[in-house]
Amino acid sequence: MKKNYQILKFHVFIHGFEALDLCRDAADKYRLIDILVDTIVENQARLYAYKILDTHYHYLVGIRWDGRELPNENFVDEKVKSLIKLVNRRFGNYYRTRYNYKGRIFKKAANYYKRALNDADFKTFFRYIHLNAVKHSISDVAEDDLFNSYNLYLVKYLRNSEIQSLSVVQTIISDPRFIKVLANLDFKYSISMFSDNEKNGVKFMLRHHYNRLLFHNQNAPEKLSELGILDLYTDTSSLNIERSDPHRVTNFIKRLPYREISNENLHEYVQAFTAFFADENGEEPKDLIARIRKHYNHEFRGFVQALRRKIKLLKLSKEIGISRDAIRILTQKFHP
Repeated sequence: MKKNYQILKFHVFIHGFEALDLCRDAADKYRLIDILVDTIVENQARLYAYKILDTHYHYLVGIRWDGRELPNENFVDEKVKSLIKLVNRRFGNYYRTRYNYKGRIFKKAANYYKRALNDADFKTFFRYIHLNAVKHSISDVAEDDLFNSYNLYLVKYLRNSEIQSLSVVQTIISDPRFIKVLANLDFKYSISMFSDNEKNGVKFMLRHHYNRLLFHNQNAPEKLSELGILDLYTDTSSLNIERSDPHRVTNFIKRLPYREISNENLHEYVQAFTAFFADENGEEPKDLIARIRKHYNHEFRGFVQALRRKIKLLKLSKEIGISRDAIRILTQKFHP
């Protein structure tokens, strides 16, 4: 039966008044997360991501609207405002009681949320929230932050052997306060934004996260190495994509993060591309490219354009073991 409602996504960001510390310790952050989850569940909304800092916090929320027609913009604005105010009021009451605080708590702002108009906006907000503390040089990486929902995604989708070195992950697994959070985060929708296939979606989530992490902090690999999880991001096998299904082929190509291709990771994308399309017993790159050109020209065009801007034929051919002629076919003849 077809759904007769929509889920509209919003990035919410709340600051303390005049840089007031909203969360003075871990107990405050636990309480804020608890209030956030309870309020979202009560309002039949969906929670996709959050990050709690001392002076402000972010979350990505989906607001349900029932009806066949597109919702009225004013009505939707009022609905998300109502949820935001309810979260703030409940946390404000807790804050005033605990600290006997009498003044204003939250910064008054006309625009404390942004609507995700499409899938690209959603992924941008998703990464921004998880890397917000890194962007502002508050922390080196997200993987050692207990109050960052990114680590709940690691718990949800990765094997314990891959992340057992992370103390944050072990705390989440053993702390009953996170059971409710794990039960109410909408993991499935977030991962589907990266790929229709869940396994591939997790891999691309990791790749997108790592690329953006390096953008904000060039020293992040050293910290990830200390935490024992650098291989989780740098292992090129993490880019291997399941083969055979033509629909997965098309979806894979459409979802490649063209704008995030750099000289450093370019050869990994080409390796993923060849692994994805090659037959089990191997295939010559030039024959492979010719076959893809015949069947998937339209979807592959953006990737080829990105390659053409970045590629250095001799260097790349040595790095990934593909002949110079094959790369020339890929970058020049494939898309005239």
